[in-house]
Amino acid sequence: MTILRFVCLVIACLGAGFAASADVSRVQVVGNGEPTRITVWADSEQEGRAFLAESGNARSLVLPVDGPVTPAVGDGGGGVATWALSEGTLSFALERPLMVARTLSLPPAGNEPSYRVIVDLQTVSAARFSSVAKKDMRKLASYQAKKRKEELAKLRMQLREHDDGAIIVDLKMPIKMGRIGE
Repeated sequence: MTILRFVCLVIACLGAGFAASADVSRVQVVGNGEPTRITVWADSEQEGRAFLAESGNARSLVLPVDGPVTPAVGDGGGGVATWALSEGTLSFALERPLMVARTLSLPPAGNEPSYRVIVDLQTVSAARFSSVAKKDMRKLASYQAKKRKEELAKLRMQLREHDDGAIIVDLKMPIKMGRIGE
């Protein structure tokens, strides 16, 4: 009976999480690098944070995405070769060094029923890009670790409300279990 209650609780928590957040519905890249604008439409509010990353000759821009997503890919423009949407991130492969000039996170308004994130990019030197990307990669790792801790704390609180002896199952990590209070 306890196992059945636990399974029902986990399903209810997951269902509530999915119902509360929604999919990225559209991604558009326009411009020529002077400037280039990326617009992301989503059904749920997004933070609008952008991080530059560099690995060897590969340069990218990473936007964390809250909520579940349907994986997708698309072509870019204006210095953005392609983009890819996967669980937790929207990544843009950059053809040349571009830097974030500004980010906006906009709520639905007027005729626009979706939340939007707008990222404006400007062309910069390779040295400037590398310098900012090094800092941003550390910031991204810290941001992702913080978000993961927040998700686990939220799940723990939901489980505590229902059963003091609930077992926590981390669905993103294989075979990681523990008891609350340990």
